[in-house]
Amino acid sequence: MAVNAPYTQIVEVLRWIDHTPIETESESCVVRIRADKLEWLTMAIVRIALAAPVTVLEPVAVADAIGELVERLTKR
Repeated sequence: MAVNAPYTQIVEVLRWIDHTPIETESESCVVRIRADKLEWLTMAIVRIALAAPVTVLEPVAVADAIGELVERLTKR
């Protein structure tokens, strides 16, 4: 997952999420997060997205789950 924020800005959010920082630039970072279930992984991404903009890089199933969640949240 790519995060449009420095790692130091989201480290507190990641405290309870199983993760590994992959790249840590001054204005962005790439973080690998792990979970046993797709739903938990999706919720971890949502929690991070509350702190900074994120882009799911892989797997496609997670990106699809996030897209479906966004559709449900924005549906009127």
